[in-house]
Amino acid sequence: ILSSLKLAGTSRRFDVYVGVDVFARGVKYNAGTGCAVATSFLQNLGASAAIFAPGWVLECGSGKNKSVDEAKIEDSIFWSMLFKS
Repeated sequence: ILSSLKLAGTSRRFDVYVGVDVFARGVKYNAGTGCAVATSFLQNLGASAAIFAPGWVLECGSGKNKSVDEAKIEDSIFWSMLFKS
């Protein structure tokens, strides 16, 4: 990641995307909101995150089997936890 950021330079830093798996397969963070560890790390580096399986919250997480309105709330919570400013 660091070498890619260096090659991109400051003007294209956010053009470097790093995959983040919401199911957390083969990584050291937990599934779902646990991937906030990865997105926070990438934000601190100045890289962009490419989120794999963003429907996790509705398929497997807290939004599963909820009404549409409740699922929307759970989905919003999920995204707000991933990208805190």
